[in-house]
Amino acid sequence: MSAWFDRRWAFAEWRWRSLFWGLALSGALYVACASTAFAQESDARARWDTLSGEAIAALRQARYDDALISAREALTLAESAYGENDPLVSSSLSNIAVIFQERGDFAEAEAALRRALAIDERTLPPNHPGLAATLHNLAQSHALRGEYDQAVPLLERALAIKEAALDPNDPDIALSLSNLAQILIEQGDTNKPRPMLRRALDILERAFGPEHENLAKVLNNYAMLEHMLGHYAEAEALHRRALAIKEKSLGSDHPQVATTLNNLAVLAMERSDTAQAEDYLRRALAIKEKALGPAHAEVAVALSNLADTLAVSGHSADAEALYMRSLHIKEQALGERHPDVAMTLNNLAMLYVERGDFARAVPLYEKTYAILEAALGRDHPNLAMVMNNLARLYVRQGAYDKAEPLFRRAIAIFEGAYGPDHPHAAGVRANLDAMLRAAGRQ
Repeated sequence: MSAWFDRRWAFAEWRWRSLFWGLALSGALYVACASTAFAQESDARARWDTLSGEAIAALRQARYDDALISAREALTLAESAYGENDPLVSSSLSNIAVIFQERGDFAEAEAALRRALAIDERTLPPNHPGLAATLHNLAQSHALRGEYDQAVPLLERALAIKEAALDPNDPDIALSLSNLAQILIEQGDTNKPRPMLRRALDILERAFGPEHENLAKVLNNYAMLEHMLGHYAEAEALHRRALAIKEKSLGSDHPQVATTLNNLAVLAMERSDTAQAEDYLRRALAIKEKALGPAHAEVAVALSNLADTLAVSGHSADAEALYMRSLHIKEQALGERHPDVAMTLNNLAMLYVERGDFARAVPLYEKTYAILEAALGRDHPNLAMVMNNLARLYVRQGAYDKAEPLFRRAIAIFEGAYGPDHPHAAGVRANLDAMLRAAGRQ
């Protein structure tokens, strides 16, 4: 009897990607570069600053509709005061894109960023750091949709601009190095990222010292690399260093501390230490509830992670209750068609599969699939994960004719995103082979 590839493809929302460092929440990267054009304060600029600040505040509280209203008003003001091709218009568009991304409206976010990039390319010199900032944000948009092959050249172009325009030891270069390394890691590249991350750490340590909060972001990406290579002790040491930096610079109750606790929980799960993982995740949940309130979308993420750990350790009823609470918060905060809602639906479906309750699992998988396909496109790796999960369920029901095309499509997506030798692609191929043998076709 052939063993299945038994990775538990729940969407454990460990927020590795949330640390993609440098996405402009207020056009800050861009405005800092372009501010000489607005050295003389004006009523319009002061009002723009106020509106952008209101948008940031609303975004951080997950009040996306309010954030979008303020950001769009800032855009209209910039267009009327400075013209449609002004750098401040580009910054406004970048802000709007951030809000769309948080809401899961990735197509809208990309459209805003492409308009911002067109403005920058018309109005800025080819090696202007402001252009690099917009390229970086557009790369983030592609990365969120799993379009890593499109994100990489944008990040490489942004890095080249900064290398030409800035001092070799400028912290902004470290930002680009770390972000490019992260996407390469996501693609399964374990060779190129290491020297990038070492250089990024060296730049930041020279600029800020060994305990600055910006180092924690690079340490997170370095830990991702070590984790992928199976170097769990090294990954844990890097996360612990990041945790110490965050606790010292931000305080022990800061939400970013919770993010690192989540990542430490991942490593505890790799060691099958579910008790330690649960401790980390309960602390992370408490931090987020205190800092953000019980109905915030990030609290829902923490609930889902804790539920996943409880499910693995056999506490099915407790896990279900947390998944349901997470789902309710996400639907209220983000809307029912947001990709994060799909993550929790997938995890809840997996829980039902583990109970043998296939009738409740199938419609949840199908809803997950529909949400992700609409939000992220037909070729996103997360969609392939759901295909694999649903296909395995069909196999357990003996519905091989339904399972086979899902396995094959998932393999194609993983190979397209990561290459043919990535563990995800290999794992689904193993599942397909096992199914074919069970069906007597191999």
